[in-house]
Amino acid sequence: CWFDIVFIGTTEHVLLSTSPDYSATHWYQCRLLFSEPLAVNRTQVVTGKLSFLANHKFSYQISMEAMIEGTNIKSEQTINL
Repeated sequence: CWFDIVFIGTTEHVLLSTSPDYSATHWYQCRLLFSEPLAVNRTQVVTGKLSFLANHKFSYQISMEAMIEGTNIKSEQTINL
């Protein structure tokens, strides 16, 4: 899985892609796994939060959280890139 992002300016559009079909950029893919998986039923709604905090190594600490709405069930994880 990869992502594309388009920056739409007034005079130019710039595409950055992590696709293997495009030139390399400083953007890259990262797989984030929860230490505890969430078991979700078909009718349940999952919401989440993803935050990036810049660190002194010119990289990020990524914190993620997923919750099952209407319950106290959630999973969290923080990683340093």
